[in-house]
Amino acid sequence: MISVIGLGNIGSIIAQELANYYEVVALDSDRSRVERIAGIRGLVGQLDDVAGIIRESDLVVVALPGQVAFPYVKRILEWGINVIDISYSPENPYNLESIARSSGATYVPDCGFAPGLSNMLAYRLFKKSAADDIEIIVGGLPERPVEPFLHSVTWSVEGLIDEYTRKASIISDYKLKCVNPLDEIGSVNLPGYGDFEYFTSDGLRTLLTTMKVRNLSEKTIRFRGHLDRMRFLDEMGYFSEEMIDGVSTRKISERIFGKYRSADKDICILLVRTGDGSKHSMLTANGNGKETAMSMLTGIPAVAVSRLLLDGRIDGNGVIPPELIAEDDHNFSTILEHLTKSGATFDSNL
Repeated sequence: MISVIGLGNIGSIIAQELANYYEVVALDSDRSRVERIAGIRGLVGQLDDVAGIIRESDLVVVALPGQVAFPYVKRILEWGINVIDISYSPENPYNLESIARSSGATYVPDCGFAPGLSNMLAYRLFKKSAADDIEIIVGGLPERPVEPFLHSVTWSVEGLIDEYTRKASIISDYKLKCVNPLDEIGSVNLPGYGDFEYFTSDGLRTLLTTMKVRNLSEKTIRFRGHLDRMRFLDEMGYFSEEMIDGVSTRKISERIFGKYRSADKDICILLVRTGDGSKHSMLTANGNGKETAMSMLTGIPAVAVSRLLLDGRIDGNGVIPPELIAEDDHNFSTILEHLTKSGATFDSNL
């Protein structure tokens, strides 16, 4: 049995896809989310409310907002249950290494789009081309700019604002550096897609440990003009946790941002390339009106890796980053097969 915790846009897709292969139990504190999952056993409540059921799982997929996910993951690993996590918690996943090893569990953190697929493509580029200078360019965008932010929400609102406020770790001349995301706003042209602006985002995560290179960075793209607006909001304190009359300004901003979920289709772009541009891998997907591209490229990797783990294709306990799973050609082909079946397009000259 597989349990899926968190039934937002992405968690619900994961639960439905996994139900094609396994018995699935789905948990969320919101009854309306549980009720919309047809044909799957749904549970309403918190983890402790249904601990007896969850502890029967062979695997748990955690699809919660990053700000709340870490304690859930820690508890499940303490029970000795394997965890696939797409939540992008701010905590270092290696902090759970000893817990997972001592309980005999496998923990795959950041198993989504970026981080997740970005880790896989970057690591394979590093291994196959001996690249010493790697750039990740990634973005989830509406098909066209949406006012008033020239953007729209395609995943977690909390996670979106985190991208603009969390310091970004990069590798520069073999040294770890932390930069403020909105300090530098640059421009990039992606053939076939046009001109975008970018900021440095904090998506390298486990790659900072598993790859030894001169330069490594992740740049997230947006439609031009969006980042100046985000910088203004940040400087004015709208992303601050400061309390005003009992409510943080950030919580108000999250509520406002959440109103701007575009009804239009979205597009996701992930380009990983060497510094000189000679080698690259590119993964793209478009929303189809039924599922967003973001939910597809975040949820499907978790489904594919879940199947690989239960099929015995992933060995060992403790923390196993997604890039080390995809280093194996068979595993990577299996993940790509799931993605292309869902409508994604992959191109590479490796």
